[in-house]
Amino acid sequence: MVKSILLVLGIGWLGFTSALGANSAAVEEVLKLKAAGVSEDTIVAFIRSRNLQFGLSSDDLIRLRDQGITPGILNAMLASAPAGTPASTAPAAPVGYPGQAT
Repeated sequence: MVKSILLVLGIGWLGFTSALGANSAAVEEVLKLKAAGVSEDTIVAFIRSRNLQFGLSSDDLIRLRDQGITPGILNAMLASAPAGTPASTAPAAPVGYPGQAT
């Protein structure tokens, strides 16, 4: 019985960590494009064409903003959230910088 519970917990943890790994890889792709000087429009098109699913947390959004990711790119990332998250059921609110009109 204990082995069964541990097995279920272990499988759940593996699924969770692999989802984090996939999200991290997608975020790193966007950061790599930004660092290479690729335009916002091209990065947004890349996000849409690859059907990347981000599932970003508030900490992720802040980190990405601090690394120079524009509101347009952040919104494209939010719009591509996995099915079942609020971003996929309603349009994402515009993301802006403090003091910036959106």
